[in-house]
Amino acid sequence: MKIKEFEFGRDDIAHLDSCKNFDEKTEKIYELLDKNIIIDKVPAEQIIVASDIGTTGSPSQVCIFFGDSEKFKWRYLISLFQLTTQEQARVFKWIYTKLGNVFISLDCTNSDGRAIADELEILGIPKDQITRCIMNEKIKVGFRLDKDGNVQIEKNGEPIYKYEITLDWACSELDKVFYNGLIEIPHSDLFLKEFPSYFATKIGTGYKYGSSTTDHLVQSFQCFSICRFYNENKNLIEVQPQDTFVGGF
Repeated sequence: MKIKEFEFGRDDIAHLDSCKNFDEKTEKIYELLDKNIIIDKVPAEQIIVASDIGTTGSPSQVCIFFGDSEKFKWRYLISLFQLTTQEQARVFKWIYTKLGNVFISLDCTNSDGRAIADELEILGIPKDQITRCIMNEKIKVGFRLDKDGNVQIEKNGEPIYKYEITLDWACSELDKVFYNGLIEIPHSDLFLKEFPSYFATKIGTGYKYGSSTTDHLVQSFQCFSICRFYNENKNLIEVQPQDTFVGGF
């Protein structure tokens, strides 16, 4: 089996710049997407749409996964080239409409990703369906336990959470997904190019990540792993401090 790949970019919509307003342009973008990208809904408990974010210099690699707590199946890769944040938001909204109640997980480390996530909320997608992955910040990954294995509690009655750097946790979760057979990967030339080239170097108590080639698809899979983790651990996102990322908040 081979991954189903599509491309959509500036060349496809350049002629739409003459539209009277963005509402008209949006309608025509949806028409072009309907015509050029064929995605079918696969029966599944969860659908995760995960993507790194590129604008002018690099593509966004949009991956669509179907699955449940037992296994996910990667079925679609949609590469977006040189689209603005507003235009990319319309693509994600189109996917959301086509497939139904999906989770959208975006790399929001930079402002472009955050702008797309904000735009999706404006377009009516519930904020708890949007996972904002800020890779250089910390996220909740569990609870601190006492020597008897009980959750430690603050004086105000709140549980004490454990935190990790988002990127470290995303890579750790991906390892778990791959090595435990929790995902089905069709043949993809881009996957075979990027994943063997991605590496982590131990520096002090942390890691530095890099690649000898591009790593956009790797970043999309990292966003998938964070969304999957929080869907499996919803108790971690009930309380959200303002300065700490948690999926959907």
